[in-house]
Amino acid sequence: MVDVEAKDKILRAKIQLQKSNPFFAYLISHLNIEENNDLKDSNGNKMETMCVDNKNNMFYSPKFVNKLSESQLTACICHEVMHKALEHIDRFFDREREPLTWNIATDICVNNLLLQNKFDIGIEGLILPYDNQIEVFGKKLKDLDKKTSEKIYDEIFTTIKKIAQKIGFTNSSNAGGKNKFGFDSHFFGNKKDKGNKSKDGKGGEGNSQEKNWKQIVSEAYTMAKNMGKTPLGVDRQLDELLNPKLDWKSLLYRHITNAIPHDYTYSRPSKHSQACGFYMPSMKREEVEVVVAVDTSGSIGQGELTEFLSEMVGISKAFSNVKMTCLICDCKIHDVLEFNNGNIDDILNTKIKGGGGTGHEPIYEWLDENKPNCKLMINFTDGETSVGKVNYPTLWVISEGGTDRVVKDKGEVIKL
Repeated sequence: MVDVEAKDKILRAKIQLQKSNPFFAYLISHLNIEENNDLKDSNGNKMETMCVDNKNNMFYSPKFVNKLSESQLTACICHEVMHKALEHIDRFFDREREPLTWNIATDICVNNLLLQNKFDIGIEGLILPYDNQIEVFGKKLKDLDKKTSEKIYDEIFTTIKKIAQKIGFTNSSNAGGKNKFGFDSHFFGNKKDKGNKSKDGKGGEGNSQEKNWKQIVSEAYTMAKNMGKTPLGVDRQLDELLNPKLDWKSLLYRHITNAIPHDYTYSRPSKHSQACGFYMPSMKREEVEVVVAVDTSGSIGQGELTEFLSEMVGISKAFSNVKMTCLICDCKIHDVLEFNNGNIDDILNTKIKGGGGTGHEPIYEWLDENKPNCKLMINFTDGETSVGKVNYPTLWVISEGGTDRVVKDKGEVIKL
């Protein structure tokens, strides 16, 4: 039986947010909110609070909701939806974060943002930031308004890991949904889960479909900005989410530069040293062979193929002494093409064959037979593949929307 009092309190909180904080109200409108008295955290411990799962569901315990004031309830709902908006659960899986540390880092990030916006999050037992600062196990974190959850995680990871190991503590919750460290406990679930189900076992609308939270957040921010009600402190968080700072091209170029052998020669002295009246050797770089594999399986669309080829052009332009051998491959190698000294036209005119399944085993077998001295193997793919033994330095360039699930232990990964 649905607890009407708790349901009505949540409805009132949502209505109030539409007037005072449209940004948060818009985000919450994309969640399926349901009562659930059987909530459990990742370790199977009962949670008598409120949580979001790794789909689009927000579950709550009526007992917990009814004991909160309306202002506290509003803060709790906003707290939970910000974990979805900032993709904290998805990023927990994608970046293999240690659960306890990630739990605390994301809570600090979200709670500080809510405090900036005058939300009432003074729930008993929670450790909260003050004046953009917080102390975690003797380590003082400052300027929280300038830090993302990733930065906070990096700062506290070593400290928390040592303490957790010392006392044998894991990321489990006790009564009230707070762990021993005074932070919320979240439901992470399994990456492949559809999250907790509703009481009838069917879930709700939010549980039945994937949603693009980057787009939802962007729309919420634009709407709030047009109304002159943009939340304080949210710009920095959204900038990280919507405009990742990783310059993957520089990272790619660094790998190629490191792969190019170099030596010194006195036959052509350094021009800089001659101006100083003495001779120093100049650096000479030899031509290096780099093998590039382009995934042309059925899961790769024309846009992704164009992206892959454009990046090959970028490599060719940046490094004239790189000799690229390009393998056109799905589950088998269809073509072996040679690109020398920045021959961009040849790359752009490449004819793509494929459309079958995906497998990278033939590529590494080909390397063993034809390029055993390969300095760098670059795989352009969506990551939906199979991989055997990898004996060469390998860089996996994953297309937008792709996955590193299979390849993350087979070399270094860059996501477009």
